[in-house]
Amino acid sequence: MERQRAAASDNPERSAVAEFDQFLSNHPWIAKQLKEGPARANDKDFSSDNRELAQFLNAHPFVQSALRRDPDGFMRRVRNFENYGMFEDDSAMQSDLADLDQFMANHPWIARKLREKPSLANDGDFLNGDPELRDFLNAHPALREAFREHPRAVMNRERAF
Repeated sequence: MERQRAAASDNPERSAVAEFDQFLSNHPWIAKQLKEGPARANDKDFSSDNRELAQFLNAHPFVQSALRRDPDGFMRRVRNFENYGMFEDDSAMQSDLADLDQFMANHPWIARKLREKPSLANDGDFLNGDPELRDFLNAHPALREAFREHPRAVMNRERAF
């Protein structure tokens, strides 16, 4: 995880993609609208109707510039990051993902809940109600950290197994 964070901070575009992916994770309605029509990010009416987006773009000029230049391309990079970016060239994570896949197969109720809402892996109440998941994540600290940073991406990668 540290290597991936360092790689993102060394690369302004990768950092921008990661930050925007996190923003979209916290704003699913905006994410849906921009995935359907990336050019909406440059629509003043859409921005004024979605103050959080306008505030984010004002605070992140690299993202704003990338969306102005090539909204389709930037959103494609965000989707790729969401699905694959945090795990590029990380063979150690592959082992943890294989373990997660096995855990999910043995705990279908937990799997269903995490697939519906991946951020539950970070919810203390949920983890206290499912000590097996809590113990599993404690035994896989890199995976636990990945869930903290990008829960959707972890679940997307787990599904690939």
